[in-house]
Amino acid sequence: MAEKAKPARASEQTKSGKGAGKKKGGPLRRILTIGGIVVLALLLVISIAGLIFYERTELPDPNAEFATQTSRLYFRDGTTEMGSLAVQNRTSISYSEMPQSIKDAVVAAEDRTFWTNQGVDFRGMGRAVVGILTNREITGGGSTITQQYIKIRYLTSEQTFSRKFTELALAIKMDKAESKEQVLEGYLNTIYFGRGAYGIQAAAEAFFQVNAADLTIGQAAALAAMVNTPSALDPASGDAASQALLERYNYVLDGMLDPMGTITQAEHDEFYNQLPEFPDIPVSDVYGGPNGFLIDMATNELEANGFTAEQINGGGLTIVTTVDSGMQQSAIDAVESTVQSAVENARGSLDESGNWVAPDPNGLHTGLASLDVATGGILALYGGSDFVSDSRNWATTPRYAASTFKVWGAVAGLRNGFGLSSTLRGSSYTPEGDSVAVHNDSNAQYGTITLQTAIRDSVNTAFVDLVGRIPDGTEELVRAATDAGLTEYDSWAPQGGRMVLGEGEVSALENATGYATLANNGVRNDTHIVAEVRDASGSVIFSGNTEGTQAIEDGVARDVTYGLEGAAEAAQRNAVGGRDVAGKTGTEGIAAGQDGATGQITRAAWLAGYTKQIATAVVMVAGDDGNGNLDVYNPSWRSAFYGAGYPTEVWASYMAEATEGLPYASFDPPANIQPTVRNTLPGNVPTTTQAPTTAPESTEPEDEPETTATEHTSAPETTTTETTAPETTAPAPTNEEPTEAETTRRR
Repeated sequence: MAEKAKPARASEQTKSGKGAGKKKGGPLRRILTIGGIVVLALLLVISIAGLIFYERTELPDPNAEFATQTSRLYFRDGTTEMGSLAVQNRTSISYSEMPQSIKDAVVAAEDRTFWTNQGVDFRGMGRAVVGILTNREITGGGSTITQQYIKIRYLTSEQTFSRKFTELALAIKMDKAESKEQVLEGYLNTIYFGRGAYGIQAAAEAFFQVNAADLTIGQAAALAAMVNTPSALDPASGDAASQALLERYNYVLDGMLDPMGTITQAEHDEFYNQLPEFPDIPVSDVYGGPNGFLIDMATNELEANGFTAEQINGGGLTIVTTVDSGMQQSAIDAVESTVQSAVENARGSLDESGNWVAPDPNGLHTGLASLDVATGGILALYGGSDFVSDSRNWATTPRYAASTFKVWGAVAGLRNGFGLSSTLRGSSYTPEGDSVAVHNDSNAQYGTITLQTAIRDSVNTAFVDLVGRIPDGTEELVRAATDAGLTEYDSWAPQGGRMVLGEGEVSALENATGYATLANNGVRNDTHIVAEVRDASGSVIFSGNTEGTQAIEDGVARDVTYGLEGAAEAAQRNAVGGRDVAGKTGTEGIAAGQDGATGQITRAAWLAGYTKQIATAVVMVAGDDGNGNLDVYNPSWRSAFYGAGYPTEVWASYMAEATEGLPYASFDPPANIQPTVRNTLPGNVPTTTQAPTTAPESTEPEDEPETTATEHTSAPETTTTETTAPETTAPAPTNEEPTEAETTRRR
């Protein structure tokens, strides 16, 4: 019997029909299939390549480069050496000699999965890969202790794929080849803790003057915390560093308690939120003398720009600073010779028996900062006589700004409708809403004066009047100062409408930055000390930012500069060989009863000034905290320690050398901003509304002042507001007590 025919498959039935060739999925399925095959092939190739790379990667000689990578700092000529870093202070010890406290603390600080991971953190590596693909700097990267040890001991800190993959391969190999104890031992003998100390033994000695075996839990936690950023977390760097270290220190203790469980709750609570005592230990001689401040600032600036302490101190870097070696020596000579003269000629003070007692020769401090107007580079800086013996940098420590701050009142006024020809109150008056009158130095009465005259003669009443008449005047004053490059400190706001008189704080470096902005026609540069960094191969890996920003309007800056030309001391003009020069002195003082003072004292004396090319600020203060009495260092022939005295001598001595050989460069002409503010005084007091057609002229007050003290004449010594008058012919101080409104000397 014939077999019955099977029905044709649906696919066969439709081969010639409408559905022919339309298999499920169609072309998309074939594309996905091919794509999948390609991806699998690529993964296979990558895996094979990775395996080959892994097998061929071997540890280089650990002594080949790491132990010889000394970083060197140079002055701006690139050949005169400033100092060297990372001559490694290291004493290796065995794992058994290391206390358990430091082992646990470092693991808690740097890699809490150290005892269980395979030498790498794949999540962290993933973040690093994404960083490279998105052209972002690889920071953090989730590196384990093993990876850090590999990078520090055998590789470099170069942020590339090849270095990262090599680190990964070597970390996995090391984890298999060596015990965790061996890895941790090598790490603790290798890492940099700060103060030139490599390894835990050197660190224990450098910070606590003990052997590593004797470290307490608190000391170990503090050292482990510093591994992150040693320079920024060294408590010797100041209160900010101590606070940052405390936060990191608490983080380490928290990790030791939970999740690690290596200390008890009682031990945690015993040390928590209280740093161990750091004995006073001399810093490495690398930082000795005045130039130690420069090295410290350069390393801090590099860390702020992403360099690690290992790179800076052991990366074989060539660090070229912006500092001119000749100018720096001139700054040192100018400060130290003037301070010596002041100490030798000081009139001293009366003791309880009525005898004259010489002041402490180490109690007079000077901060000097000098900048390249065009770039913002630090040309010279004096922060103290020896960084090792006293690391407080008086060039970066803010102190009372006095009348150097009045320039920002002028900027605010010119931005808000005033001109140099606008008129202001030049005599004592009580501001609206205030109960205390504003006075000028020596209670001088100037009548109605122009803003230009107010700048020239540093008239307190005029500047308080000016800021008071500007809408939101104090806010505009702060904006002017911060736009120029100053930092707003907490001491500013409490001064209210009298902030313009300079009872707030400013550092010499910030004042130099602000005045450089004016010299540069309102273009503000980032103040910096590092010009360029080259790695061990000679490649440039960092350059300082020299591109400026128009922060203050061009015309405003030019008019303020014109006003400050009239305020410049004769000594300034003589010092710079007749070049165009602008500047402002300032003296801050208080009367008996203020801030615990038993008598009238001067607390800060300034001169900030500039040529077209160089801006320099000098401040002098006294006492351990810089708030002591400067007047005890005054010679008997001077009435008080004014800014027009020793600070001007320092400035002139330095600038005479700094400008030697420079081409003569003139300031740009004033913009002659036309005032839109008309009757600036109440009632029918005459006002000037016609702006000068060429350069603004100095307008004398319509009413003769009761006294005629200005910054260019001798200032009688009453206990009133601030002054910076030259003192060569000033009368002896009177015995009059200041009134309530005359408790601060500002000029």
